[in-house]
Amino acid sequence: MARDAIYKSEKRLDRSIWIWVAVIGFVFALINVTSLQMEAARNGEPALGIWPLITEGSSLLSTLIIFPLLAYLVRIIPFSAESWRRASLLHLVGSIGFSALHVSIMVGLRKLAYPVFLNQNYNFFGDVVREILYEYRKDFASYFLLVSGLYVVRALAQQSRELEAARLEAKKTGRLSLKCGARTLHIPAEDFVYAQAAGNYVDVFIPTGQHLVRTSLTALQKQLEAAGIQALRIHRTRLVNAKAIGETRPAGSSDLNVI
Repeated sequence: MARDAIYKSEKRLDRSIWIWVAVIGFVFALINVTSLQMEAARNGEPALGIWPLITEGSSLLSTLIIFPLLAYLVRIIPFSAESWRRASLLHLVGSIGFSALHVSIMVGLRKLAYPVFLNQNYNFFGDVVREILYEYRKDFASYFLLVSGLYVVRALAQQSRELEAARLEAKKTGRLSLKCGARTLHIPAEDFVYAQAAGNYVDVFIPTGQHLVRTSLTALQKQLEAAGIQALRIHRTRLVNAKAIGETRPAGSSDLNVI
């Protein structure tokens, strides 16, 4: 059931990204179309009519048709410190396939649209090698922008799921789930003393020592509160268990030392 829920969540995420790609792509296409029209007018050339819309629209539509395949590739090709070389090689090959598909669909759409809207046939190839290199240069950039965006969004979604699962676990069991490198520590929430930010990590202090945890103070505070611990944010880089505070001392300028 959990695997099915994750799969459905990922499919919803893919649909959301597809919508964003469509919206952003439409905006850029519209900018390109209007730019071509304005440049023609500025140079005293005849109005371009619907031609720029067909060329930009066919390219965008082709990308949107292929996008589910890119999302699938990102799902089955993990990208990590251990696998980045293999993943990069596979995506280099994938970019070639993406370009071939993109050009094929785009040319097909233009061959359909040109006779209908422009009353002429569309011919793509002139110098074959030059045209292929020209298109691949653009498609290479598009492919890696899309794939990189998919990896980033998926990583953020996975992190969000893990944080929510940890919060629910803390609420159910009263134990914190803290990621320390490849390990996940499970400690009683009442053992928490205080924590301080350390760049992209957090140093968590408990009676038996300290642990460098891959999380944020905000996420840790949510776990603690879910477990019934009153965690006080006494500074933007400090989080303290209220029950662990033994003494407070005025430090001037409205500051307070917490012991």
